[in-house]
Amino acid sequence: VGSEMCIRDSEYARCVPFAEAFLRLTLQAQDKKNKTGAQNLGYEEWLALDRAGEVAFMLMESFYALGNGQAALDAYAQYFSRSKSEDKWRVMALCLVSEFLVQERDYLGAYPLLGEVLSIAPKAGLHDLAFTAGLMKGICVRQLGPSTEFETENGVGSGDRFINIKSPKNLASSEYK
Repeated sequence: VGSEMCIRDSEYARCVPFAEAFLRLTLQAQDKKNKTGAQNLGYEEWLALDRAGEVAFMLMESFYALGNGQAALDAYAQYFSRSKSEDKWRVMALCLVSEFLVQERDYLGAYPLLGEVLSIAPKAGLHDLAFTAGLMKGICVRQLGPSTEFETENGVGSGDRFINIKSPKNLASSEYK
């Protein structure tokens, strides 16, 4: 098992410089497109722009596999954070960052990203990721906990101020009676 991990890690490590070089070319193609217009792009430049999201996602995945989460977050910031597209690679990158943040117990950081996944994943045809993002948002809410105490099953609350407010658990169970 250890040798398999080493092989996989070396494959990820080999991928990184090629992905970074490809993405640098993509940025140059994007600059050319912005300055001279789309009609002046060659086939390779169009192909580079078309594949940029996929390569950026692969780069992020490689960094995470190599244990360099910060480099993966930097790659996300550079290639996806300014984009408002509904591209499947952006959705998957958002999921990757969200998963990393949840594993790091940064639930407050993951929550808005998961909300974004939930809103754009169905438009990108990734309904399973939207469902998973919804579940992960629930995990974030559960881990963050309420900011005030609510009445609980055994009657413990935070005073008279919240006496008529039911806990989420009680509220959910009363809806299905």
